[in-house]
Amino acid sequence: MARIRPRGRRRVDAAHCSVRGTSRCLVCAVRGVDRSDACEHRRWSAAARHCGNRRKRRGAAVNTTLELTDAPQPTKKPRSAIWQPRQPVFWLLLVLLAVSVYLTVLQLAALISGVQGLLAALVLGGIQVVLLALIARVLPKVKGRQPASLRLVALAWGGLVACSFAAEANTAASELYGKIGLSSFAASLSAPINEDLLRLLGVLLVLSLAWSLGRLTVMDGVVYGFIVGAGFEIIENLFYALHSTDFMATVSTGIMRLLVGFGLHALWTTVGGAALAYCLSRRQIGLSARWWVIVPCMLVPMLLHAAWDAPHFSMFTVLTFALLFVYYGLTVTAFLLAVRWGRRSDAALLA
Repeated sequence: MARIRPRGRRRVDAAHCSVRGTSRCLVCAVRGVDRSDACEHRRWSAAARHCGNRRKRRGAAVNTTLELTDAPQPTKKPRSAIWQPRQPVFWLLLVLLAVSVYLTVLQLAALISGVQGLLAALVLGGIQVVLLALIARVLPKVKGRQPASLRLVALAWGGLVACSFAAEANTAASELYGKIGLSSFAASLSAPINEDLLRLLGVLLVLSLAWSLGRLTVMDGVVYGFIVGAGFEIIENLFYALHSTDFMATVSTGIMRLLVGFGLHALWTTVGGAALAYCLSRRQIGLSARWWVIVPCMLVPMLLHAAWDAPHFSMFTVLTFALLFVYYGLTVTAFLLAVRWGRRSDAALLA
């Protein structure tokens, strides 16, 4: 029996063609053998043509893909963290910043009495800026989070919006408490409410802008809260220093504000900002927000703020400073717990 090897890897017996029919393929015609429509040669040839066509089409698709890949693609501009005109928060923030700039300029113009006092206040304020910036820099945060633009907005809110509006609110509250005979407690009653709530509002607005950039964590509230409080403290200490009438009084007031209670506003706002970011981060992924967490995290800083500003009736200066040391220690402890909370939140996100 003659055996025929067609083109390809498969060996086919040509004798079956005469059994199955009379039509012949090219190989059978050469050999003089009849074949049927089901001839192995024809099926092999059709399969070969099909595979060849598939290879051609695949090669053309690959070439087209390579051409598209090699072609220069238009570069996509990175999304700005601040410019979000479709968000109502953006316009609210813009309007409040514009109004606060006007109020701050008026307040500074009314306080400046001499060039020497202004220079001394600016030097002391610069020292405080450097120290607070170093603390903000060493905060354990993930690289790429908290963009510089939002940190700048947080600083502007604390130094301009919160400080200017709180000054107006505290003045009105002092007049009210003075009429009812509580002028001695005006600072401890009005400042924790006006100042702390305004700073927390700034953290809320900044976190609302950061919402669209990605997943929020507790550390976002820690960083933005600290920066908002730092901006508030810098401008407030500048105002207190400029309240003095002469150069030496300005220097002594600035040094006293720098040494006693350094960074308190930043530390207090950090605790409330951490709780606010925690609630928003849970809301962002569809879980219950647990808004009740904000209550203790706001009450603790507000009570410490009220105790710090309360009048001290003790005749012993040592006892007064001991109480202030206790308040400061409790504040630092709450701040460190908030930072630890933020680190655990970032670690859970990266896991």
